Amino acid sequence: MEIKRKNQRINKVFTPLYISLALLLIGIILCPVLLKYGYLLINIIILLGLLIIFLSISVILYKRQPIDLFYTTGIVILALTIITGIITRFGILADDLSINNITKIGIGLEIVALSLSMANRIRMLRNKKEELQILALQKSEEMSDMKSYFLSNMSHELRTPLNAILGLASIMEKDSTDPRVIANCEIIKYASHGLISSVNDIIDFSKVEKGELKLEKVNFNPVNILNKLSLSAEKQCKDKGLKFSCIKSLDEDVMLLGDPVRLEQIIHNVLGNAIKFTSQGNVTMQVKSAIEQNILTLQISIKDTGIGIPKEKLGIIFSLFSQNRSDNKRKHGGFGIGLSVVKVLIDLHQGKINIDSAADTGTTCEILLTYPVQETIKTINLYPEDEHDLLGKHILVVEDNPMNQMIIQMMLEDWKNTKVSICDNGAECLKILKSDDTIDLILMDLQMPVMDGYEAISAIRNNLTGINKTTIPIIVITADTTTSTKDRVFGLGADDYMNKPVDEELMYQKVTGVLSRRRN
Repeated sequence: MEIKRKNQRINKVFTPLYISLALLLIGIILCPVLLKYGYLLINIIILLGLLIIFLSISVILYKRQPIDLFYTTGIVILALTIITGIITRFGILADDLSINNITKIGIGLEIVALSLSMANRIRMLRNKKEELQILALQKSEEMSDMKSYFLSNMSHELRTPLNAILGLASIMEKDSTDPRVIANCEIIKYASHGLISSVNDIIDFSKVEKGELKLEKVNFNPVNILNKLSLSAEKQCKDKGLKFSCIKSLDEDVMLLGDPVRLEQIIHNVLGNAIKFTSQGNVTMQVKSAIEQNILTLQISIKDTGIGIPKEKLGIIFSLFSQNRSDNKRKHGGFGIGLSVVKVLIDLHQGKINIDSAADTGTTCEILLTYPVQETIKTINLYPEDEHDLLGKHILVVEDNPMNQMIIQMMLEDWKNTKVSICDNGAECLKILKSDDTIDLILMDLQMPVMDGYEAISAIRNNLTGINKTTIPIIVITADTTTSTKDRVFGLGADDYMNKPVDEELMYQKVTGVLSRRRN
């Protein structure tokens, strides 16, 4: 009847009955002479219990609350059986049937009714459990979506100011001749790139949990990645008083098909760990390659003379939040998820990673990856490569953040023969395109008020700004690093895609590349 939930007052009345039954049982066990009074006392307790149950049923029905019909029927049958037995014993009814038979029939019907009630109760509990499971699954999915939204938003909110920080640092470094200013700018850039790396690891950790981490397949030159990482590692080692060396045995012009961002992330995390956990000595990166049946095998060896890893810890080094000692998180920093992300990425590549180490001796990490070799197709770039010169092109920057507007504008205006216009959202972009026929290329942000980048790209490609504007080159510049976002903007018709913080050299390559392809 769920009387505890439906009526607390009546529920409290049952308590004395439970106590009476317990006392009677204890009394009979301790003093068997009370057994001859047990039958009478039990019947009194049963009678009182039935009265309270009928009271409960009456109150529930009066309040129009739901009640189990089978249970009510069973209690009514029990009451009628007892009453029939009593009045038959006193001769009020004809004794055609013995009390024993009446009791058997009544108790039999009561058991059937209460069994049906129990089955109904089990069915209700099972349905309730299934409903709770469905609700829990929905809540889990909602939480997962909320977490994805939070991480995406966190990435955007962190990368937006980092774009300004790195952009200003790059501009100051380029414009200054003071060695101290240049050194300080380098420190700012190292710290910012370290934060970006941590943000990427956190986002990838979330993707690993959901099984959404996937590799892209684009053409890339691995030498450019290795040179970039070597330069950064050399500067970091110099700051720590370490010696860094990089030995490459790789064709400078080789082009591979794969995910350059993930390759850079793998090497960056392992190389970063080698530098982080080495306080004296040297860090060495050696890269070997071999091509067989148009497949290039990339063997990367990173060796350090750092604190090393005890043998008993090697088995769990790729686990989440794992470091050599618990105090390393405070002493050396980091979230402890870098190597776990590396392991997942290497597994996605169907590659191998092996770590050989000993405490206080150093660590050697061997990485083996394979990539299809692509035929080198050089697009004729119509713009100077030794300097930034757009030869009179007009760039429209669609960006709502004032800091990012300032940084991108400063970068573009530093290029020769380049005209720059700025607008705050997609709606302003469409308005400008309708009235200005001189726009040659658009740099489009995605998350903006009034009209976002997705809507703006769709409107342009669907001829809402004029038939002559549907093919205008569009390069997306966004802080959202998710694969779904990239797929979506390319599906809408974007020509290229860049992540914030904006690298000036990369932006020039992409802008001139898109403009050259369109001209060709």
